Amino acid sequence: MRFPVSFAQQRLWFLEQLAPGEPTYNMPYAFWLEGPLDAHALQRAMDAMVARHAVLRTSIVAFDGVPEQVVADTGAVPIEHIELPPGLDEGERTRKAESIAGELARQPFDLATAPLIRMALIVAAPDRHLFVLVMHHSISDGSSMKILIDELSAVYRAETAGVPASLPPLLMEYSDYAVWQQDCIRGEELDRQLSYWREQLRGAPQVL
Repeated sequence: MRFPVSFAQQRLWFLEQLAPGEPTYNMPYAFWLEGPLDAHALQRAMDAMVARHAVLRTSIVAFDGVPEQVVADTGAVPIEHIELPPGLDEGERTRKAESIAGELARQPFDLATAPLIRMALIVAAPDRHLFVLVMHHSISDGSSMKILIDELSAVYRAETAGVPASLPPLLMEYSDYAVWQQDCIRGEELDRQLSYWREQLRGAPQVL
């Protein structure tokens, strides 16, 4: 399905056209997981997140030069498993894992291709993993990333316990917010704001 972009998404899409293939607006997050880990349960929990949050199935595609949100009916975010080479001591394994996490954080996204999120489990030891999550800012911010991590953790715990996860129903999707935002700024209100900023920019100093 296609929806209008929010103003924030529109700005990020425009900046991407100026400097394509840059990781400037990647949002990386990484933390160590200590103790036993059920990787299959974690993948099932992530699958549940993709099914729950349409924004995780969203790309930003231009139609006749106008960006829109394209939300796929289904999608997947496979969690990449990365095994470190043998023969490294604990310190070397930590440094190598963090180096790989940095490389993952710097890989650019193609805004027109979902998912705009990548995840990896770097195995430093059987009971020690570095979990890496990278999202593009066009589908996430600090608050929404925290929500994703909290919900992913809750569903993972339910999966490992063999019980249904209990999450509150979503009141709205990000696409709903974008539609509302665009509806608020149109017609006379859009003309008023454009006139204001034209006046501000007319009086701004020229930069050569």
